Amino acid sequence: MRWEERDEEEEKLNPTRGLRPTPSSHRSWKNSGAASLSPTFAEDMKRTNILIGMMLGATIWAISPILLHQKEAWDSLLPYLFLLFLSGVVSPSADPAKWWQGIIGIYLGQFLFIFIFLGPGNLWPISMFTGALLMFPAIIGGLLSFGWWTFRKRRTETTKKQGSDRDRDAPRGAPLPHH
Repeated sequence: MRWEERDEEEEKLNPTRGLRPTPSSHRSWKNSGAASLSPTFAEDMKRTNILIGMMLGATIWAISPILLHQKEAWDSLLPYLFLLFLSGVVSPSADPAKWWQGIIGIYLGQFLFIFIFLGPGNLWPISMFTGALLMFPAIIGGLLSFGWWTFRKRRTETTKKQGSDRDRDAPRGAPLPHH
């Protein structure tokens, strides 16, 4: 039974079925306007790097009084830069191709935490500019994460291609060589 036939049968039994996408009904579901009510998993993941980054950026400032013994995280510069680097490595974990979204999230998370819990103060424009300059370790971490993901992706594609070439070249019925 093909996907379309199965979907038609299930839709007859359950009229609310059309609100969730399936492999065959995805195009019609997306164009029906129902997509705004219940986005697909891929659409949910679009902003996940930003959210992860925001949580990491806010966490740096939340733990700085405990871990760094400073009210403001950048008062203890080297540990702060190291935490930014680690956050840059971790933030693109949901979608490494969009690593830069995690970096933006780290920046936003830090300043949301500062504005909500510490108060903006008189020097907030200078603080935001300084914070942007200090994002360099997070950018390096994000690029390293993206580079590692790209390396692994290419390696996997090469391995799959070599496997399919080996399968194609092997005589029918012959066992494949083991490496």
